[in-house]
Amino acid sequence: KTVFWGDVSIPTLNVDWKIRSDGVNGYNLVYHYNESFYPSQNGTVGLLGHRTSYSAPFKNIDQLKVGDEVIINDYLTQRKYIYKVVTNGDIKWDYKTNPITFPEGISDLYLVTCHPPGTTKAAWIVHCKLNSIEIL
Repeated sequence: KTVFWGDVSIPTLNVDWKIRSDGVNGYNLVYHYNESFYPSQNGTVGLLGHRTSYSAPFKNIDQLKVGDEVIINDYLTQRKYIYKVVTNGDIKWDYKTNPITFPEGISDLYLVTCHPPGTTKAAWIVHCKLNSIEIL
C-alpha cells in the first residue's frame, strides 16, 4: 500500500503528480528523496521523477523556464508551497560518486531526473526557490 503525502503540479507543463517516499518506480507519481526535507521543514526538498518510463512525469522538464511555478500541496501540513524556477538544466555527471545533497536552512526545491533521457549517465536538476505558502 502506497502512502501519498502530497502532490506536485507544474502549471506551464499542465502536469500533476502524486508524491511518495517509499520508491521511485511507480506510475503517476514522483519520489521524495528521504535524505531531503519536507516543504514544512527548514531545508531543501528533493523530488525525483522518471523522464521516459513509469508515466514519465518529468518528460518535459527541460521546457521549464525561469519564473515558472512549481506547486507542492502538502496534505500533512494542509499547506500549498509555491516555488519559482531559478535555474533549469544543471547537469551532475558525477551524481553516483558525489550524490546530490539537500542543504539545510534554505527553502528550495530540486526536481531531479535522468540525463540524457532514458539513461542514468547524469542527473538533470531544476532548482526552485520558495515564493509563497498558502493554506489548502
